[in-house]
Amino acid sequence: MAGAALAARFEPATLAAGTVRSASCSSWARARASAIERRPLSIVVLGGSVTAGCGAAQPLQRCDVLSSWSRLLHDQLVAGLGGQDEQVQMAVWGKNAIRTEYFTHCTSAKVPASAHIVLLELQPNLWMSGQMTCPNCARYLTELIQHVRMAAPNAAIVFIGWPIKHGARPIESIVRKIASAYMFDAWFASSWLRLMERSNSTNVYGEPLHADAVHPGPTGHGMLAGGAAALLLERLREEGTHCATSNSTGTAVSAGPLQSRREWCYSNGDTLPINGSTHSVVGSRVGGWYLVDEGGAKGVSKLGYLSISKVSSDTLWIGPLPRCHRLQAALGYLQS
Repeated sequence: MAGAALAARFEPATLAAGTVRSASCSSWARARASAIERRPLSIVVLGGSVTAGCGAAQPLQRCDVLSSWSRLLHDQLVAGLGGQDEQVQMAVWGKNAIRTEYFTHCTSAKVPASAHIVLLELQPNLWMSGQMTCPNCARYLTELIQHVRMAAPNAAIVFIGWPIKHGARPIESIVRKIASAYMFDAWFASSWLRLMERSNSTNVYGEPLHADAVHPGPTGHGMLAGGAAALLLERLREEGTHCATSNSTGTAVSAGPLQSRREWCYSNGDTLPINGSTHSVVGSRVGGWYLVDEGGAKGVSKLGYLSISKVSSDTLWIGPLPRCHRLQAALGYLQS
């Protein structure tokens, strides 16, 4: 409830200060019509460890998606749209320790063409703790927007920004420029945090907003949900007078030069075909490789194959795979 209380406390001036309204009229009109006619509103959330619920169970280390900002947002939207739970259909994809380009692979498997709203919670993944510059941030975000547009051409896209603790926030100016050029909305929780910092307070009801250097605590998750809900409900209730019809150059923005294609993604070790079959039991051995779960105390599934052998003949044969034009693989190295 702290998030709703914060929303009531800071609206409307502070909400507006942290908001970019650049989405097209047609994208919000479609979502608005569904809400007015009480038809199911389809919302997809693509996010990092914040969306996975990290920090939400503080002081426990585990990540709790059921207490995360996305779950709180769902409940606040249901209440704001009349109290019918089935009216808000939300698919949440939260993944720990990723870069933004993770969601440019198999985007259509996560974002259906029928989606009304797509929320992107990836600010800490663009601008990580300790980072000083980000020469590729604009490209990473632009490519993601293009992939989302290709998957759901008519959806309203909203970037939801949670800032790292005590960090510089130049990433927000980058997101604002891209939002204007590529016609999507954004809201930054830093607008509320700055107001609290001016009053020398980073706590609400005695609770810190950050659980650590990156993730919001339970109250921070409430704040993020409260701000996101305030913006979405405002957009769903307005008459289309605050939406864009073109980008800054006066030219309508398309999904870009991407070509239609089919992708297969194996994001977890238990889905990856090894020697012609998959293995789902942690500890399963394939040659000198073991299926391990490194989610640890966070309670997040991180399944992958680990080899601690120095024998060069310990080859991991991946396949069979679909015939494809391009194969991209990412490998991680654990140093001792």
